[in-house]
Amino acid sequence: MLDLIIQKTSAFDSAALLGNLRLNNPNFSSANSYTDIITSRINTGIAVASEIAALVAFIILIVSGFQYMTAGGNAETSKKAMKGILYSVIGLIIVTLSWVILSALLALLS
Repeated sequence: MLDLIIQKTSAFDSAALLGNLRLNNPNFSSANSYTDIITSRINTGIAVASEIAALVAFIILIVSGFQYMTAGGNAETSKKAMKGILYSVIGLIIVTLSWVILSALLALLS
């Protein structure tokens, strides 16, 4: 009985440090849960960062497209807008390729 209490207490402390409480699992394995939690956090971080980067690039694409349409023949504004469009498309390509590469690496490692 005392061993079970110690296991649950150590499970609570270990999981609380990583933000994941697993109090209802009497067969808590800290080695497996650490790797699962860390892998899960990395996957979540990559997904959130990719979504934010893609959203920013898409917004820049829309703003630059609007600037290009409203340039009214001004060469400087048109050139600036075209650079914004080019850079946002390059950013979207980089985000997509990084997501594909990281997904492939995580699939190979797991």
